[in-house]
Amino acid sequence: MNWTMVPFEEMSAEDLYDAMKLRFDVFVLEQQCLYQEFDGRDKTAVHLLLRDEEELIGTVRVLEEPERIFMGRIVLAPEYRSKGLGKEMMEYALHYIIEHLPKKDVELQAQSYAQGFYESLGFEATSPYYIEDGIEHVDMKWRRK
Repeated sequence: MNWTMVPFEEMSAEDLYDAMKLRFDVFVLEQQCLYQEFDGRDKTAVHLLLRDEEELIGTVRVLEEPERIFMGRIVLAPEYRSKGLGKEMMEYALHYIIEHLPKKDVELQAQSYAQGFYESLGFEATSPYYIEDGIEHVDMKWRRK
């Protein structure tokens, strides 16, 4: 496995294509969710890219905002799930945040079925459930110590 954190401006065309394709394959095709993929936020993010050989199998985008760090577009290819890689991927991203970004809490919007997964990493729910793009979500926060 090859783990890299890459600011948008340093992403190759292949990295960007692979990340967008993986996100589309999972969020739009697998989950049948129509949403605005090109939201303009990738340009200000640092992207975790997880590759198995040449194949991109996971990605997370990390955005530094004035009051928080926001993690989003967290995705792992279906054939790599339930093998512990999702947890490793999140731990890698959190370690990067601790080492390289200001001391701010980390927030994300979790699909409700994944709430327990994020709780196992130390995230806490901070909102009631709500529907976004046709899927039930909950806001979650990981508090920096």
